[in-house]
Amino acid sequence: ATYRELWDGAAMFFDARNPHDLAARLNRLSTDAELRRELGQAAMRRSRRFTLARQAAAMRGVYDKAALAMVGR
Repeated sequence: ATYRELWDGAAMFFDARNPHDLAARLNRLSTDAELRRELGQAAMRRSRRFTLARQAAAMRGVYDKAALAMVGR
């Protein structure tokens, strides 16, 4: 997944090749307390999906698949 897929609606994105775009986003965040609050709350809710236990389980699944593939050779 890309950052945009993961954090859309919980973060602001900008064109990394365009410093004016970055400046505009930072300016908007610095002047819009409601937007900062909304994005912060959305990011906190979304981040709860990425617990250590879930990440460990996902990695174990990857290793299990790799091990099974090696056994089948």
